[in-house]
Amino acid sequence: MEWISVNEALPEKDEYVILFDKSLSLVHEGKLSCSDYYYSDRVGYSKKATEDDGCEITHWMPLPAPPKD
Repeated sequence: MEWISVNEALPEKDEYVILFDKSLSLVHEGKLSCSDYYYSDRVGYSKKATEDDGCEITHWMPLPAPPKD
């Protein structure tokens, strides 16, 4: 899988994906709101995804398929 720039495409609404936070050099699992660049994880944490707020989501990729066993 390849990283996708948020400038090229955004994930589907409510789709959980892998997110890259450039400002912290961290990877998050969550969903990215296309309209306001918020991301949230499965336990309900939500963060504004802008550099001013200490978070800058620049890339994403789909989650891998779960194991078959």
